Amino acid sequence: MNDKILVLVSLAFLTTTVFGQSYTEITEGGWGQGINESDPAITDIDHDGLLDLIVGCRDGRLYHYEQETEGSTSFQLITDFFNDINVNEGTSVTFTDIDNDGLLDMMVGNVVGELAHFEQNSNGSTDFTLVTRKFNDIDAGTRCLPAFTDFDGDGLLDMLIGEYDGNLNYYEQEAAGSNSFSLVTETFCDIDVGLISRPCFSDMDGDGLLDMIIGSDDGLIHHYKQESVHSGSFELVSDTLSGIAINGSAKPCMTDLDGNGLLDMIVGSFEGDLLFYEQDEAGSVTFSLKKPRLVQIDAMKLGSRANPALTDLDGDGLLDLIKGTGSRIMLYEQDEAGSPFFTLQMENFLKVDYAAPCIYDLDGNGQLDMLIGTWHGILLYEQDAPGSLSFTEKLKNPCGTIDIYAVAPCIADLDNDTRLDLIIGDAYGKLHHFQQDSVGSSTFSLITDFFNDIEINGNICPTFTDIDDDGLLDLIIGTRYATLVHYEQTTYSSMEFTLMTDKFNNLDFSDFGAPEFADINGDGEPDLIVGEAYGGIHYLQRTDVSQVEGKNITPLAFTLYPNYPNPFNSGTTIQYDLSRKAWVNLCIYNSQGQRVRTLYDNYLPEGSFTIRWDGKNENGIPLSSGFYLCRLRAGEFWQTIQLLLTK
Repeated sequence: MNDKILVLVSLAFLTTTVFGQSYTEITEGGWGQGINESDPAITDIDHDGLLDLIVGCRDGRLYHYEQETEGSTSFQLITDFFNDINVNEGTSVTFTDIDNDGLLDMMVGNVVGELAHFEQNSNGSTDFTLVTRKFNDIDAGTRCLPAFTDFDGDGLLDMLIGEYDGNLNYYEQEAAGSNSFSLVTETFCDIDVGLISRPCFSDMDGDGLLDMIIGSDDGLIHHYKQESVHSGSFELVSDTLSGIAINGSAKPCMTDLDGNGLLDMIVGSFEGDLLFYEQDEAGSVTFSLKKPRLVQIDAMKLGSRANPALTDLDGDGLLDLIKGTGSRIMLYEQDEAGSPFFTLQMENFLKVDYAAPCIYDLDGNGQLDMLIGTWHGILLYEQDAPGSLSFTEKLKNPCGTIDIYAVAPCIADLDNDTRLDLIIGDAYGKLHHFQQDSVGSSTFSLITDFFNDIEINGNICPTFTDIDDDGLLDLIIGTRYATLVHYEQTTYSSMEFTLMTDKFNNLDFSDFGAPEFADINGDGEPDLIVGEAYGGIHYLQRTDVSQVEGKNITPLAFTLYPNYPNPFNSGTTIQYDLSRKAWVNLCIYNSQGQRVRTLYDNYLPEGSFTIRWDGKNENGIPLSSGFYLCRLRAGEFWQTIQLLLTK
């Protein structure tokens, strides 16, 4: 037998060990901040003949890319923090020369409706200096998406600002070269594109009349046409220019990248991509997709509202990262065991809006089930076969019809009754508790809509683990404000949890936290993975476990604790307490009740004990995926826990 029992005590006393965890963030491999709600602007900042692409995004930073060669449609990243600018969330950028001094003015709108003004330090410089954070005291409400032109031909710049409500605010320059603009109307041409209007101007067909292109939150491109030369009136041509419909929050800009006389349209999207379209022919108002991704963005950074889940779907010993986003589920696989590098396998693994996945084998048939929280309910998918990367929808609403918005599910057996408990976080900061109708069932029934009276402001995402290896489950809750709240189970198998801290390990992320625990580097310690609003996933590696000696105690009862990790692949740890000397029989059984492995069968003194099971049978042969039972017999006492082996 390869597994060895670790006796932590002498014949009478146990030295208590208190574990203090520390985490180190890993940024290699694309972990960290994501790119979300991309908003592009193109100009030649440094006059070197190569176009500069400046991309605003939801996290408030500006990304700077430069054309690789003149006329190329390939761009390389120069910096992901252009001029160290961060003007709140939701940056939207445009360039003009407001005061006619030959220096570019960069106008950056943000999510709170303000417009920041930066000016180029010198002609051809890539350095910009802040002039004011609140240009002309403009307050567009929610969102500020600016565009400049002189559509009435009076020599004064016209500024149109799109906003969250889908309308356009129209300002006009008070005098040529002036930094002062006056509001003309908040409802320019009575235009309303629904939500989040992003305007840009061009004369697509070369008829001397401006075309106004407006991207919107629904991913459509709206086309308006100037009624006459120098007119301030525009009329709708089409709500779907060229039938373009992207994954939300379309933000277009136009130029001729390759100098072939055909207009190119770059469209930023909700998921962070920049889609590249080209005019079908000169003077045409139809465009065709040339590249689904103009610039190479680290795949780990794509998406929005990242909800991670990690397991080994195909049983190849490499972790699979299932990343739920605002519009789909993406699948990545670890490059090699213990590596922080993951490679995108499927960009559209499953098409689900607002996807919060949770992986478990609910029915114990060896095929993994994926519970997916959505905006308004839960979808249940099942693996087509053990080890398969294909999943098929099995059931809608396994909890029945529920009135929960922004569902974030997690699974645990809290009371150790072999029926799984489903805990759901929602958009309003509450936890809902459902219990499996029977062992192996795919349906759940409501226990309470107010689990442990927990109420936290905003979206919450729960997960369970045993951080300090004390046999008590820890409930870690990601919050709207990207801190992690920590509760701990009061006693073994209890439904009661006590607040430990509202800022676990003093961790603080940008916005929206979705935590998950998994051993990425293969050191046997669970690492912390946290998805955030901008599509990125933070990887915090468990570094050390500091030990503080406590008083000597003897366990008060016989107890078999939940194994960890669970589910597991290569091995799992089982802990138990003995309050007195006893003959101990510790065995593993399959779902048919057949014994497949004896882990220990002999006398032991009182104390606390730990044993490792490698997922193999008595002959050292790896067992198949599925549910297994671990049963402890100590004298007249017996207790069983459920383990999930995944391959």
